[in-house]
Amino acid sequence: MRKLPNFVALSEKKIRRAVEFLKRDVGLEGRYIVQRPVLLSYSLERRLLPRHCLLKVLRTKGLLNSELDYYYTAALSEKKFVNKFVHPYEDHIAGLADAYASGCSEERNGVASLLSLQTEMDGVKVYAGKSC
Repeated sequence: MRKLPNFVALSEKKIRRAVEFLKRDVGLEGRYIVQRPVLLSYSLERRLLPRHCLLKVLRTKGLLNSELDYYYTAALSEKKFVNKFVHPYEDHIAGLADAYASGCSEERNGVASLLSLQTEMDGVKVYAGKSC
């Protein structure tokens, strides 16, 4: 409660969906999430999922080799995230900026569409009609 006083205002459904995504798709442990409850307050569709998909695309393409702290990438302001993870790779992946922008605005496909550029991936998850 001390780290996120408005936690009680979050719906049970929002918390459940966020925890499921963070544990199953991102691979975070429950303890990690509990220590960073602000992750639960971020929009799954407009922030967590598009960023996760974008980073997954960069790793898959071999452009991002380092392991990043998930909280660090989720907590970055939109401007800083785009400057660090979108703009530097636009020349390597055609349509990256547009795909990320459409993913953040809840348009169909978004960054997930960039995964079609690679060979098929196992374990695709769907959240509110979106996948990555």
